[in-house]
Amino acid sequence: MSEHNDTIDALILTAASNEWVKIAVMISKVFEAPALAGIDGLAQMVAERVYILVDHGRLASQGNMRRWREGEVRLLDKGIDEKGGVA
Repeated sequence: MSEHNDTIDALILTAASNEWVKIAVMISKVFEAPALAGIDGLAQMVAERVYILVDHGRLASQGNMRRWREGEVRLLDKGIDEKGGVA
């Protein structure tokens, strides 16, 4: 599992933008990457990497991230904190 973390992280950050996107959509975008074809449990792995990227300040989040259709993420902007307010 951990051998894919760097690849998954790079794909997540490439798929992310400054606009809010549902975590389910983010997982779907990464899931389609040929580099990760055939990995069992990929959706959960991607979700876990999204949570880690949020915890490490690489992505901002809003809503309940554990509910993939409700929670949203985006790239952090300089001057904006991870909850979307002015830092």
